[in-house]
Amino acid sequence: MFKEIYRKSIELAGHKRSKFFLGFMSFIESFIFPIPPDVFIIPMTIAKRAQWIRIALIATIGSVLGACLGYFIGYVFF
Repeated sequence: MFKEIYRKSIELAGHKRSKFFLGFMSFIESFIFPIPPDVFIIPMTIAKRAQWIRIALIATIGSVLGACLGYFIGYVFF
């Protein structure tokens, strides 16, 4: 089971749209589901070592924007 998840995450980390997936996953994780984007960040940094700052920045910005949306939802509806 874990080998399949590992293989799939490595495959997705090498995809040409992996940065978009990372940003989207970080954004959604901030206010909907509790699966951290670290599961995706680690294979991405292994696959693309030279771009680790860009990967971390995308994850941080996506997470902050998702947190802002979560705060807005809580402010408006509760």
